[in-house]
Amino acid sequence: MGDNNTNCNNAISNAASSITCFIVLVALCHGLHISLKPLSQPRIISETVVGLILGNLSLVRTKLLSLESNGLQNMKFLTDFGMTLYMFALGLFRIPKREAIVAYTGMFFTFILMYSSTPILQYAMNSSIEFNVTFAILLSSTGSPLLTRVLTDLKIGKSEIGKFAISAAVYSELITILIICVGYVIFQPESGFQIRRRLLERPDKHDLLHGPGLVPLAISLLLQIIITSVAGPLIFSWVNNANPYGKPLKGSHLVLSVAFAVCLGCISPLTGFSPVLSAFITGVFLPRQGRISQFIVSKVNYLLTFVFYPYFFVWVGSEAQFDRFQIRTLSSWAKLFGFFVVGTIGKITGALLSGFLSGIQWRDSIMLASLLNVKGHLHIYVAIIAMKLFKKNYIISS
Repeated sequence: MGDNNTNCNNAISNAASSITCFIVLVALCHGLHISLKPLSQPRIISETVVGLILGNLSLVRTKLLSLESNGLQNMKFLTDFGMTLYMFALGLFRIPKREAIVAYTGMFFTFILMYSSTPILQYAMNSSIEFNVTFAILLSSTGSPLLTRVLTDLKIGKSEIGKFAISAAVYSELITILIICVGYVIFQPESGFQIRRRLLERPDKHDLLHGPGLVPLAISLLLQIIITSVAGPLIFSWVNNANPYGKPLKGSHLVLSVAFAVCLGCISPLTGFSPVLSAFITGVFLPRQGRISQFIVSKVNYLLTFVFYPYFFVWVGSEAQFDRFQIRTLSSWAKLFGFFVVGTIGKITGALLSGFLSGIQWRDSIMLASLLNVKGHLHIYVAIIAMKLFKKNYIISS
């Protein structure tokens, strides 16, 4: 009886401390955002500063994010859950068409330059083709939700250049994630990006190191896409017709729609596919038009903005070990700013070429290139996960 009371008290204490930490975190982010408002700084700046500082405080690392307090596991769970919602909402974004050429050319030139410069900048002491390709693909895209958020905060999101940049950014990020999804099906990240087993037969003890087979993974993903493409429009259309604009949205229909989307997203992870990527695939093949899709996206974005993003940057701060950064070493600064310079050159080259083909003035092309060089939460998340994976097979240079 005493042990039960102790466990109950510990659970209540942990819940109370988590709620208190969240309130303090949100208050700090909001307070810093108000302080930076005269400088026209978007909210992402305050969240980044607060998260990086808190995540690197020794008190936070030893007390709140220690293994004994389960703080680090809870933070990782919240980060994965938030990224799953993030990817689902990103998949439901409307796919633009007019700005495709700008996105393609910028991605192509950035990929070529980044792939060529990665061995020179020595981001990995034991460089490899897998590392260079992964790094180049990741940095050739644009963080569309973050760019949308920044442009909205700066009151230029509805301008012509703002709308064009947001549409091109969405296209760029969607293409990049689709490439990552295909690569995840073919290659096994945990085993040094070796090709997955192709047979359906039961693996032996050595094959277990290579994770799920290629064929079961591909079949489950294809099944998820077919069910989503066929059943999704039927259910969402029925919910939209039963809940026209101007009338309250029925709670039972909302629960049904969300439960349906969750069930779809659980199909491919049963065979070992990434739940985060599965959420994106589900969002891509669900209907984007209609009241229910717009309602889900708006609520997910609200949850991400006020709950997930502040927590996310604290997690990033806990993973970013500032004490390992060699301030007095020139190569450290070259690595820090090198990818930004190379990415900017690639984006400008692609934007100028596409602008010449599309009749866009060179000043607008350079402005577009600068906006499309923005990286977002997905890039940071994938970079941290990739860093942990590559450490098992390659040495990452500080």
